[in-house]
Amino acid sequence: MVSIHTAHKLRLHKIKSRKKANSQEFQSIFHRDRLPATVGMFGFLIAFSLFSLQLALVPFMPASLVDKARQLEVFEQAPEETYEIKQIIYDSGHLNVEFIKPTDIAIDSKNNLYVAICAHTSEDNYIDKIEKFDDQGSYIEEGWNQQSLELSCPRSIALDQSDNLFVIDSKDNLTLRLRKFNQDGVLQTDFSELTFANTNNINSIAIDSHNNIYLLDTSIKQLTKYDQNGNEIGILIHENDTGSSSSDLFIDNNNILYLADSANSKIHTFTSEGTPIAHYGEYGFENGNLISPVTMAVDSLGNMYVGDSAKRTIKKFSPNFEFITSFNYETFNQDPSYAPFEIDLNDQNAVFVMGTEYYDDVLYRRGVIQKFEKEPTIEEVECQVDNDCSDDKACIDGTCELPVCPTVPLAACQEYQYQNHNCQIVDNCPEGQSCNTDTELCEIPSEPCLGEGETGNGIDGDIQQCCNGLQHIDSSFPEGLDCIAPDNGSFICANCGDGVCGLGENSCNCPNDCPASIEVNPEKEPCLEAGGTWYDDQNPCPYLCGGDVCTAQEQLGACSCGDNMCWDGVSCQTELTSSTLTIYAAGTKAENVYPTMQLKIKDKVVKTFTNVQGNPSQRQFNTYTYEQVGPISINDIQIVFTNDRYIEGKEDRNLTVDKVVLNGVTYETESPVVYSQGSWSSDNQCGPGYKKSERLACNGYFKYSDMSAEQLACQTEGGTWQQFSNQCADICGMGSNCLSTPKLSCDCGANACWSGTACVANTISQFDLDQDYDIDQDDYTLFIQKFVSKDLTIDFNGDNKITISDYYYFRQAYLDFMKGSNN
Repeated sequence: MVSIHTAHKLRLHKIKSRKKANSQEFQSIFHRDRLPATVGMFGFLIAFSLFSLQLALVPFMPASLVDKARQLEVFEQAPEETYEIKQIIYDSGHLNVEFIKPTDIAIDSKNNLYVAICAHTSEDNYIDKIEKFDDQGSYIEEGWNQQSLELSCPRSIALDQSDNLFVIDSKDNLTLRLRKFNQDGVLQTDFSELTFANTNNINSIAIDSHNNIYLLDTSIKQLTKYDQNGNEIGILIHENDTGSSSSDLFIDNNNILYLADSANSKIHTFTSEGTPIAHYGEYGFENGNLISPVTMAVDSLGNMYVGDSAKRTIKKFSPNFEFITSFNYETFNQDPSYAPFEIDLNDQNAVFVMGTEYYDDVLYRRGVIQKFEKEPTIEEVECQVDNDCSDDKACIDGTCELPVCPTVPLAACQEYQYQNHNCQIVDNCPEGQSCNTDTELCEIPSEPCLGEGETGNGIDGDIQQCCNGLQHIDSSFPEGLDCIAPDNGSFICANCGDGVCGLGENSCNCPNDCPASIEVNPEKEPCLEAGGTWYDDQNPCPYLCGGDVCTAQEQLGACSCGDNMCWDGVSCQTELTSSTLTIYAAGTKAENVYPTMQLKIKDKVVKTFTNVQGNPSQRQFNTYTYEQVGPISINDIQIVFTNDRYIEGKEDRNLTVDKVVLNGVTYETESPVVYSQGSWSSDNQCGPGYKKSERLACNGYFKYSDMSAEQLACQTEGGTWQQFSNQCADICGMGSNCLSTPKLSCDCGANACWSGTACVANTISQFDLDQDYDIDQDDYTLFIQKFVSKDLTIDFNGDNKITISDYYYFRQAYLDFMKGSNN
């Protein structure tokens, strides 16, 4: 599959060769530096007159001479910097046909090019899709199965820091939707709650370095900011605000927002919070002017590239908006509608320009993506890329120079410095102090410390400090009857001695708070119920199914099932039973150390897995298996993360558990019934709760369950999950004529009933006098008995007294209720 249109490329090369030859020819004839010295002023005037006469006769001259005249004009006005087309990229599916209705382009960190195409036609070859090309312009066939993406007219795309692709397309004819795909085209997040009703004009999307999402909606003239989970942070620009008529959005490495305002011939800049910074551009036809800027991009030095649709021109400006150069988007004809539509840059600051034009009829728009690179202005240059220069200089026009960083409001104790080939914000403080951006003062930072449950390294005397109130304890952990001590000199910061078995503590490193279990063995009662004999002081191995592979147990206690029988931990069996648990997990490293993961069964560590690797962002998980003789209940399983480490702005050691599989049954970690501590949420950070997350960002654990979501909701509401004698159970609105088959449901107690998701006030519970969860004749008979015997304590009609009126009220309400339940 070919992505370079060879015929056009050859034709373009011939055009360039002809232009170069023409330019040299006119340069040799008319350039004043080459006029013979003997000609003098008189000779120059003759030559100039002849040239003026030639220009006057242009309409009557052969085409070749007209070309030469135009070349002279170009030569005299040529800027110092020049850009040349290096590559032309076409639709992967059509060697001789351009892209059909391309809408947007984006370039990832590996210089792969993504193209969004909104074909909206029934022809087989023209479909709505996302196409991907490598840095050589070759189509990448792997992934991005167009049918599985279910795209409908993708109109805007953007990439985050992990090269995930965000796509806005049509959900239906009236609304738009936003979805996130990984590098292989696999759907990661469907922001289904973000539906954009009654608009087809979200022109641009951008993602900042914190993965916040910015959407520019031209139909309502509004720029809105969302966090990475799709929660709205705020509307940065409203209708009638400066920049509200913009048509394109770009965000640079410093999270500065740039808006191309075609209606007002302006470029606006804002902070990521929506505070205006500067407004550039004036309407006009000079080099430094703009007419209709529709798209733009910013390189690593802050230079701006603006696509002006009025003249099919890309103009380059310095960070202070000083004009540098301009170059034209090449067209197959001179149709003025064939204008630059989108611009993006790769990491070498090559400029990719996408343009479109109508052809055949207005239903089809074709487009070509052209790649421009800056030509060296001298034959021998000091540098070609920034890496050819020292870290504090950039390659500018072939020379290593100190670049001008963009002018952005900073705290008083900060400044811009060019480091590692990038403009960076650094603290302007004395040694040993750092800038507090809230107070804008230089302060002595507090000593970093390790929190509860965090692991430190004491090798080579570099002993890290625990935060106030915590102490160093060793990092040993129990395994069976033994305590395993790592030999890496590590320790744990814990609150050992407070009487609570807290984070990082266990029966080995803090036995006073975490004593080894000496409670009654939970297997004793089921053993006796199964007809076995229980021995408190014997090792269980001789009596267990598969006892020949049994290891020493942490506590004594054995169940003897008699001859030819064995104990599997739950019941007496005639043959061996075993359980297999497989954990799908991956980790991210910090300080070149990967996560350590423990498997707990019934609150006991049965196995420890170190160096848990993989790639969570690409859903690449390793498998970790544990086998046990006898049954394992999913309710007894915990996956524990023990060595969290976070280095601000650099590394973060986390553990991600995708799922566990127990004896062939899969339990997803993101299930609403999985309880965790250590998963991050905005309400309580790494605190405990049902987070529906598969990542442990802090030391903590996942605790699995076979509960249903309804059972969990019942417990959360304070109800009791139990078996009722009939199908009505404690369900709201149920009355008489209930099926007598048992039903598991939620008991919400007196004066409340179960709605299916919550316990709510029960308006009919007062009629269930015998409390059998069924309103029937028995309740009416009981009411008569209590009323006659003056034992009635319920004021049915609410008049604060019990009289004959309560009888009539109860009788009528009861009859109405019975009539309704029988319909």
